[in-house]
Amino acid sequence: MSKFGILPSALALTLLASVATTPVVTKPAAAVAADGLAAAIGLSWSNGGVRVSWPADGKPNLLRATDAQGTVFEQPVPAAAANELVLPVSRFPSYRDLTITVFDRESDSATAAGATIGQTPVFDTDRPEFPVVTRRQPNGNGTLSLGWNLVRRTDSTPGDPLDRPVVAAATPYLSNRVGCGWTALPTVTGSAGTTTVAARPRPYRVFLRASNEWGPADTKAFEVADYAVSAKVTPATNYGSYLRFAGRLEVIRPGRCAEGVTQPVYRVEAVGRLQLQARNDVNSAWSTINPYLDTEPDGTFWATQANPGRRQYRAVMASSARAELPGFGDVAAFVAGSTPVTSSAFHVVRRARIDYPSATYGSKVSALLGVAPGTNARATLQRWNGTSWVSVKWVQLTNGSGSYSFTAAPRGVSAFRYIVPGAFFAGRYISGITTETFRMTVR
Repeated sequence: MSKFGILPSALALTLLASVATTPVVTKPAAAVAADGLAAAIGLSWSNGGVRVSWPADGKPNLLRATDAQGTVFEQPVPAAAANELVLPVSRFPSYRDLTITVFDRESDSATAAGATIGQTPVFDTDRPEFPVVTRRQPNGNGTLSLGWNLVRRTDSTPGDPLDRPVVAAATPYLSNRVGCGWTALPTVTGSAGTTTVAARPRPYRVFLRASNEWGPADTKAFEVADYAVSAKVTPATNYGSYLRFAGRLEVIRPGRCAEGVTQPVYRVEAVGRLQLQARNDVNSAWSTINPYLDTEPDGTFWATQANPGRRQYRAVMASSARAELPGFGDVAAFVAGSTPVTSSAFHVVRRARIDYPSATYGSKVSALLGVAPGTNARATLQRWNGTSWVSVKWVQLTNGSGSYSFTAAPRGVSAFRYIVPGAFFAGRYISGITTETFRMTVR
């Protein structure tokens, strides 16, 4: 059984019918068989089988098929049977050069061959050459471009009675997502064929079949799958601190058919190169910030990045749409990207203090503020009144710096803080913060 599983019975019937309905041209046997015996044996196609006929002599007979290595099979024929026999193609091994010799037997119960009646000319049982896939390209619209070549096999017994005209043609077959159902696409004639598989639910398998009178020749099936990229990022850091972007690359593969029982679609890790991309918001274009995001053998990947402000990140497959899965062979997979994930950045306080934290009553002091990055936010200075924070004055920042000057009063210890709202810097949003409390003592 091929690795694709058992093909549907309807498919087998279709192949049988195609052979049965093909016009049959029966060629006369050569005048002398390969070993010099009189060639009184007829050989032709009949209803999809091989018809062997010989002169009636009223005796039981024995048909023996042989090749260069010896006997391939024997078929006894009772005396009361007709002097012809239609053998199914399945009795003949493929890709062999055979002859069939007809013998008399002493009785129906005898197993030994007696006198030789005759022998067929040598004939081959070659199936067509396997199609060679030359192109399997996933396209952005969900279609698959498929191309192949048919290499004609050299006929080892040209002109034998069972030869039929060679027809260069191949038929693509597509499986369903769970592996047990196959659909034939239109047959394409010619030694070089192409077709475009319409967008359909993925994943699925594809193989190509060429056929002749001896049966089909199928390519090894390959998979048309989907990459799946999952990723996460550090939700938030201070501006300029490093965030970590990590994820996994997988391939979603079709289920396999096991003794007619469907198997579910499943995922396996994949090895490949991705690109780390970022954008400021949903209205911005994606830009590549790391073109060489390579996976580990288990499909995982990670990268660090200084946080420049709130951004969305994603990992996307590089331009290649092919994957070599360890232990699984060749796969044509549609490229994919991870769902965008967002990381935010907070203002970083460089200074928030009173320039003279120990001041004389009535003197002039300033509440200083410096943040990174250098946004032009409007901060608010607040003072603790013993029960709650009270806003004192808004302070306009210029390139991240600002201050407010006031008279030191009343005597005692006073507590202050700044509220810094969110603001944009270089097109990226920097989240707001509240500074630590700073104090001033007035004597």
